[in-house]
Amino acid sequence: MEFLLTIGIGINFFTLLQLIRGKSWGVFSNSIAIAIVSLWLLRFLLMYLKLQEFILAYPFLLVFDQYLFLLDGVLLWLYAKSLLVKISFHLRTFLHFVPFLIGMFLYSTQVLFVPKEEILKFYLQVIEAFTNNTLIVIIEDFLFIVIILTLSTVYFLKSLQEIRRYNQVLFANFSNLKDLNASWLITFLRLWMLLFLIPILIYFLNYINPIMDMTLIGYFMLAFLLLFSFLFNANVINQHYLPTTLQKKSFQKENTILPKTVEIQFQKVTDILKNEKYYEDENLSLQKLSDHLEMKPVDLTELIKSSTYNNFYDLINSYRIEAIKKELITTKEQVMIIAYNNGFNSKSAFNRIFKESTGQTPSQYRKSQK
Repeated sequence: MEFLLTIGIGINFFTLLQLIRGKSWGVFSNSIAIAIVSLWLLRFLLMYLKLQEFILAYPFLLVFDQYLFLLDGVLLWLYAKSLLVKISFHLRTFLHFVPFLIGMFLYSTQVLFVPKEEILKFYLQVIEAFTNNTLIVIIEDFLFIVIILTLSTVYFLKSLQEIRRYNQVLFANFSNLKDLNASWLITFLRLWMLLFLIPILIYFLNYINPIMDMTLIGYFMLAFLLLFSFLFNANVINQHYLPTTLQKKSFQKENTILPKTVEIQFQKVTDILKNEKYYEDENLSLQKLSDHLEMKPVDLTELIKSSTYNNFYDLINSYRIEAIKKELITTKEQVMIIAYNNGFNSKSAFNRIFKESTGQTPSQYRKSQK
């Protein structure tokens, strides 16, 4: 177990250094990511200290880490929300930390009013019962777990909503989503919920009919923690963030295009894409194309909505795919070179979009057209 905890400490310490020294230093989302990684680092460090004998001289540290679970949901929600909206810390924001502050108050009362010997004695009894597979359910602990599960579920669902909104903005403004895409966070949140639900379910089933060593459940939970910590850290290091000009409020302006000119204006857009091959620019964005067309981004967005395309991302990549299909038939150039020449900057994104568009892989499409 010490080996796994050492890995967890090392991974989070390395990630913390990378985030502090990275290009996104000063971005609010990066600051929240630093807070989350610091929380994981503290959690693994406290778990490691619990395995050392000298910790018995500081029994108040033995129960501190359980209150940290009151922070995960809130911080992850703030991170998801900050991807799209610049968050200012006011009273409403601080209210989300009230459960953690209450937990810290209860923890403080334990430290101040419960003798150290009693804390240590209770902790050792729990460890012994855990080892002997005779741990019983204490109503206070059960209520505490229910509170953590409830709060985590609420904030994780709120986080999923924020990420979906963020992805909608990406599709509306960018033709390539590499590094900006935060869909990995949706996967992380869903798996994180399993971290709470599965071990607790196993624990209660095991309590009713003991068939599994409680120590194994402890290793199972630690392995989950280590896995999710690695998943979050590996993705957050490479996460890029929207420029401040693309804050949520910038999309609340009304368009100025008259309904009767929509078709004419959209024809202008398609002509630019066809004749000038503007889609070949891998960094093409809604702002860049609207500047070239000398129109407002909100007007271009409305034109796309009025067409058969779902969003800017769909529009540009449809032109890229059509150009690539022609080159696959008329040339013998390597598939990925063709893809990169036509504006794609990610192999996985290209293969996925091509398959969705044609029902075939690029190689299969080329063979079928001979």
